[in-house]
Order: sequence, then C-alpha cells, then structure tokens
Amino acid sequence: MNVMENANINPPKDELDILRDELSALRRSLETQKIVSHNLLHRIMKGDASWLNRLFKYEMFLIFPASVLLFLFIKVAMHTSWLFYGCTMVMFVVDLYWDYHVLRLPPSDFANLSLLDLRRKILRQMRGRKIQMAVEIPLLCLWCVWFFFELFGGSGMFGPAAGAVWAIIVAFGFALGLVVVLFLYRAIDHHTQAILAQIKLLDEED
Repeated sequence: MNVMENANINPPKDELDILRDELSALRRSLETQKIVSHNLLHRIMKGDASWLNRLFKYEMFLIFPASVLLFLFIKVAMHTSWLFYGCTMVMFVVDLYWDYHVLRLPPSDFANLSLLDLRRKILRQMRGRKIQMAVEIPLLCLWCVWFFFELFGGSGMFGPAAGAVWAIIVAFGFALGLVVVLFLYRAIDHHTQAILAQIKLLDEED
C-alpha cells in the first residue's frame, strides 16, 4: 500500500521530464507570441509615424518651394515690397523649422528610445503643436492684413483693378487655408493619439 501511495505522490521520472518539456514549450510559445505582438504594434506605430513624416516631406520639398516661387511671382507681378516678401519667407522658414521638431517621428526613435522616452517626446510634440497654433494663427491674420495693403498699394502689370481681385483671392485663400490647417491638425492629433494608445498596450504587456 505504501509503495502505491509513494508512486502516486512521486510520479515517475519520465512523467516529470514530460511536464518540464511541456512547460518549457508553453513558455517559449508565450514568449514568441509576445515578440510577435510587440513587432506588430511597432509596425503599426511606425505606420502612423510614417504618415507624419511624409506630411513633413511634402511640406519641405513641395509646398515650401512652391510658396517661394509663388510669392516671388506676386512680388514681380504686383510690385509688392521686398520687405513683405522677405518677412513672408522668414515666416515660412520658421514654420518649417518648428514643424521639424513638433511633427517628425523618425524610425530611429522607435529603435533607440524606450517606451517612456518615446511617450514623453510625443506628448512634448503635442504641446508644441498647440503652442504653434496659438502663435501662428494670430500672426497669419496680421500677415493677411499686410498682404491686403501690399496688393492695393501696387497695381503691377495687371492694372489698378488687379489689387482688388487679388485681395478677394487672398481672403478666399486664407479662409480655405485655415480650414485645411485645422483639418490637418485634427488628423495629426488622431495619428498621434493612435501611437500613444499602442505605446500603452506595449507598456501593459511588459
């Protein structure tokens, strides 16, 4: 009887080896699933970040050069002042430099920064974008008023009536541009919130 009880209490060595192997296999499976899940979330995060990086590249390599040429054309055609042109270019450069710091999330950040540091950087960028909007929108309103005076002050190659026409175009363009900026701000915020949510998931898994 004692022999049978001891056999039940102490399973054969082969059974212990099988249990160990099963536990090791389960542990490896869980670790593999965790790695796959981390990699998947990192790819999703990089996908949202790549949208922000592409947006900045469009601004830098398409919108900025086009704006430089457009306002140079307006300077020559409408006889606006070099002071206005220079200040406009400075404004564009400052905005581009600001976006470089509050918009971009390079792939190296996901490889080199910890989740905590990455989250801090993203939150810092969000605060920076709010400050940027609070500063730039009033300045754009003042710039638009200055543009009106510049257009009415020089008739240029299109005659005296062209100033009024251009002023209407500027007013419409400013209103449309403001709508686009607010739409982009909401889209950027949406992508940023998605990245933060994924960082939270990764942090909870760890």
